[in-house]
Amino acid sequence: MTDTSRFRRAFKEFYALPYPGRPEAMEFREWSIRLATLDSHIPGYLLRVNDGSMQAREIPELAEITREVESLGHSLDLISAATSRDVQMKEEYRAYLVVMERMLQELVDLAAE
Repeated sequence: MTDTSRFRRAFKEFYALPYPGRPEAMEFREWSIRLATLDSHIPGYLLRVNDGSMQAREIPELAEITREVESLGHSLDLISAATSRDVQMKEEYRAYLVVMERMLQELVDLAAE
């Protein structure tokens, strides 16, 4: 039987984290739209894996989703935060991505079992 305790911890952590607010800089807004689009796909899969109605290995394009989140992390590093609000938003988005990456890694690990 698969041990899902790490997945469940990561799942709880991901759902407890509030989604960051809206940044001010246009470049940053465009980046946040990419994240929001990606983020709109992930929660449904997480809920289904968590409730047992889907296996992690059944998530379509899990590797591609994981690569896109990693790409978002790299592109976030390239964004200049022009205002103090954007500096704060960048930190919040970075924290959100770290938790999302951890959650996806747990899904990848479950899918490999």
